[in-house]
Amino acid sequence: MEQLYEETRLPLHREEEEEEEELVELNDINMSSKELDRNGYFRENLKTGNHSVIYDDTSSLPSWVSSPANPQGGTDDPPLLRNTLVFTARKRKSTFSFTLMGFCLVGLVLYSSSRSTLRVALSEAEDLVAFSTKITREMKRAEREVKLLERELAALDAMDQKQADMEEEKKVLDQAALFTNPKVVQEIGSIQRKLKFSASRAEQLKEQVSKMSRQDTINKYGAGVQRVEIELEFPGNFAGPTNFVIELAPVDMMPHSVFTFLEMVSEGLLDGCSFILNALHVIKAAPLPFDGSPAAVKARAFTERGLESVAFREYSHDYPHLPFTVGFAADGTPSFYINTEDNTEIHVGDPCFGRVISGFDAVKRMENSPTRNGIWFEHRIGIKKAVIL
Repeated sequence: MEQLYEETRLPLHREEEEEEEELVELNDINMSSKELDRNGYFRENLKTGNHSVIYDDTSSLPSWVSSPANPQGGTDDPPLLRNTLVFTARKRKSTFSFTLMGFCLVGLVLYSSSRSTLRVALSEAEDLVAFSTKITREMKRAEREVKLLERELAALDAMDQKQADMEEEKKVLDQAALFTNPKVVQEIGSIQRKLKFSASRAEQLKEQVSKMSRQDTINKYGAGVQRVEIELEFPGNFAGPTNFVIELAPVDMMPHSVFTFLEMVSEGLLDGCSFILNALHVIKAAPLPFDGSPAAVKARAFTERGLESVAFREYSHDYPHLPFTVGFAADGTPSFYINTEDNTEIHVGDPCFGRVISGFDAVKRMENSPTRNGIWFEHRIGIKKAVIL
């Protein structure tokens, strides 16, 4: 019996070793050869023994079941071999396997890419930390150097201040020494007296010029209010306002300036001059021709008549430089300007001798004319004619 068991045992082991191959072959067995047993299994008797294979659509694990008794009333196999190897397997679809494998491959690729990206990020972070550390060291060194420079500058300032104090002290001592010299004191007193005399003489001359100007104005132009109309010529000859009227200050208030301006108009000296700039809230006219003729000829005409400038800077606090007032430039020329804003504080001391009373649109047209660098008109605006009304 033992010998029979051993002999029959070997094929069983061989069948177990070839189990995987049989599993593959079972999938290919024609379903028509399977028999549905009473337990709901598909059974197929293999030719290699009394082993029966059971397929279950809900399970994938093999099992052994007892082999049915020999229908002849006996069996040729030992009792230990009356078993049937039952395979319960669910038929798998190949698309699921491929999908799962694809997901695994994608996951592997993403994992590898993430690790590479992480390594690069860590490397960059280390580089940034090293660079930040280097910058910090450089900043600290720069701070130390700045502090050293500050101390050196403070020391130099202290030395300069000490030197300045010594020079100032020496200067005071020298001046004090001069005043102890009687001859120097006499010379200083003489100079001061001359200055006072000159100032007094200048005031007397101003009063004399003012009286003469007032009398000449009354004799030549009348004692009433004087008005002058100026006609402009804009570049391009485009249509628009071109005339404005200036009413001069009372002759008793600004006699010399009023007389000088009336003389310029009367002699025709303003004809052909031009407004040349719009800056610092003034529109300035100068003895510069707008028609391209030589400027020296025009300037010589003012000089020959003694009207190249006012004799002195006449000023009255009762007639300040308000918007649209007219004043003489303090540059020793016959130039005059129109104030576009209140320039009382800026031009205090300059002669203000008139104000625009009509033709404001013409003045605004000049103010809005294009300039170069916000100062000089791109094209000079000519004074075509100036007449006393």
